[in-house]
Amino acid sequence: MPYSVSSKGQVTLPLEIRKRLGIKAGDKVDFPVKDGTVTVVPVRGGENPFLKQIGAFPAFKSIQEINDYYSDIRDRDPREEEGW
Repeated sequence: MPYSVSSKGQVTLPLEIRKRLGIKAGDKVDFPVKDGTVTVVPVRGGENPFLKQIGAFPAFKSIQEINDYYSDIRDRDPREEEGW
């Protein structure tokens, strides 16, 4: 069945296709073109946002080290540090 392209270049993906591919509102899709044929491909995964946090905190060897680290942070008065 042919579908119309809007003046903004948009085409609504039929519900059956969205369900079959597991595409929901806000999901990203890609449109690879091969031999004059366009395919709709859901973009899965991508960059893990948590990988950016590697190294943001020191490595701890025990729960006690973690507790000590955060206790030290909580006990610090930011007004006593430079710039206040």
